[in-house]
Amino acid sequence: MIKRLFVNKKDGYNVAEKKLFNDITNVLGAKVANVKIFIRYDIQGLSDDDMQSAKNTIFGENPVDTVYDNNLPELAGSKLLVVEYLPGQYDQRADSAMQCVQLLTMGARPIIKCATVYAFKDCSDKDFEIIKNYIINPVESREGSMDIPESLEDAAAEVKEVPTIDGFIKMSDSDIQNYHAKIGFANPHIQKALDMYNDLFAEFNGKRADKYKCLMDIAVIGVKKLKQIGLLNNLDTSDEINACSIVVNVDVDGKDEEWLIMFKNETHNHPTEIEPFGGAATCLGGAIRDPLSGRTYVYQAMRVTGAGDIKADFKDTLKGKLPQRVISKTAASGYSSYGNQIGLATGLVREMYHDNY
Repeated sequence: MIKRLFVNKKDGYNVAEKKLFNDITNVLGAKVANVKIFIRYDIQGLSDDDMQSAKNTIFGENPVDTVYDNNLPELAGSKLLVVEYLPGQYDQRADSAMQCVQLLTMGARPIIKCATVYAFKDCSDKDFEIIKNYIINPVESREGSMDIPESLEDAAAEVKEVPTIDGFIKMSDSDIQNYHAKIGFANPHIQKALDMYNDLFAEFNGKRADKYKCLMDIAVIGVKKLKQIGLLNNLDTSDEINACSIVVNVDVDGKDEEWLIMFKNETHNHPTEIEPFGGAATCLGGAIRDPLSGRTYVYQAMRVTGAGDIKADFKDTLKGKLPQRVISKTAASGYSSYGNQIGLATGLVREMYHDNY
């Protein structure tokens, strides 16, 4: 049997509701009388007694939350929007809830699914569609239903056959261009960079039978040139290090010691563009994990990001893209979430805005 709870922040703690109301009225230009946000929990595999124990300790907190069993409170005149993660997307809230309930009961871990239910009072159909498109990022989430499912078990996903392209290596340039256009591939202007790489490859690897051209080599060959012209004399190299390490002299109690300082730059431009929270979070995660693999102590991070005009009208958003405002603010939340979870300080935060982003 599936049990259902709805959790809503009490007045004074409903910061998310006030923020969304402000975005709807001032950013989208839509009209609503009120906004309510409920976190919905569907729980399978939990007894009634354990449910009561977890209700106001894990799913909600009495001082700040109101918890409703099974049904929402009276919301006359409101349109409801249910937003849930796509199958396969990691739901941190649901995963944490399952772990916490198991710790509480010391029994089997229940299955929990989460969704967010938005209630917009006195909202027209036109404005409702505008708000829906603003809230739902189709890359990670979808509109859900208020129906209670028969089971919370994940159904096996349909696996589509990957097509095989015969004769690809024999295609002419025009055939390749037509194929790109048909499939929807991007056609970036990278010839200048590719020519530069070919020159560097010939210079450093042209006489080596064990080297071949590849994307990883494109990423690292520039360092060889910088070392050759004397700009990286203090660079430390190792087969196990996937970050930049330099040797410096450090005064330790009046005695000079050689230390390694490691820097790791991680760029998650495209992931952050399409899924800002997770893209920015895993960007920071990669920058942390790589120095750790070199057995260094990671003590500080920085965030240097760019976006277009975050004040641009929502209607001017490019087709198939998220609004710049959404990308910028959600990415900041994702970065902060990962950094806060592991307790890493961020000493520098810079955001740059330019029309060319």
